[in-house]
Amino acid sequence: MSQLSQSIAGRSTATIDLETQSASSPNNFDFVKILWRWKWLPVLGAIFGAGTGYMFFSKQPTRYLSQALVQVVYAMPSAIGADLYDPDKIEFFSNRNDESRAIKSNSVLSLAIKEGKLEKQFPELSAIEIISHLMDERFGLDVRPAEKPERSATQQLIISYRCPDPVRAHADVDAVVKGYQSFLAAEYMTVDTEV
Repeated sequence: MSQLSQSIAGRSTATIDLETQSASSPNNFDFVKILWRWKWLPVLGAIFGAGTGYMFFSKQPTRYLSQALVQVVYAMPSAIGADLYDPDKIEFFSNRNDESRAIKSNSVLSLAIKEGKLEKQFPELSAIEIISHLMDERFGLDVRPAEKPERSATQQLIISYRCPDPVRAHADVDAVVKGYQSFLAAEYMTVDTEV
């Protein structure tokens, strides 16, 4: 029993000492509690976050995007006639995914190196290294279908290239378009000999 009364007496004196210390020193206050009470802490956090984000993104290197919109018109046989309105036949004659793969193929990119004179843009690289540079995941060539009417017999593709140098980005897209033109011209020349 005596131990219990001693522990209670010890606690009461400790609390009395803390109250007298806080009352005697008015300079000891909590800034976070004051800022939170007046709701300034979230505002200061937002300002700090915006400043940090600005500092981070202003130090990022600039990247330039060059794009070309390419429209491919197919020479369909005249025997199809009214079947031009059949969505299955239109899908057969205009598959944009096939054209995207054709543009990214080795033969089109080899023609792009020749026609667009990409050796000037990449003087230290061989033709195979230039093709692998064009197919790079980070900066490489991007070919995707553009939006078009559903039953249209034509197709539009967007060829884009992202690079830190704007002149190189424009030259690469221009070279790929020229290489694709040469590829299609060679394909259409062989249509007469096959038929």
